[in-house]
Amino acid sequence: DGCYNVRKMSSGRSWSVHSWGLAIDLNAADNGYGDEPSFSDEFVECFENAGFTWGGRWQTPDGMHFQIPVIP
Repeated sequence: DGCYNVRKMSSGRSWSVHSWGLAIDLNAADNGYGDEPSFSDEFVECFENAGFTWGGRWQTPDGMHFQIPVIP
């Protein structure tokens, strides 16, 4: 549903990880921001084993979002 997108984070304070091509959003219709994610554990594990962080584990879930960790 989305990958490279030059934009600020929703907070507006810094650039989104999508701006650097380090994030991807998948199946946004079923994994909306703040909603209960619908991906299987096995699907998420594939991305996490490849080094991605999953937004579905955040305090406010972003189940569609996978990103390569950014070191400030």
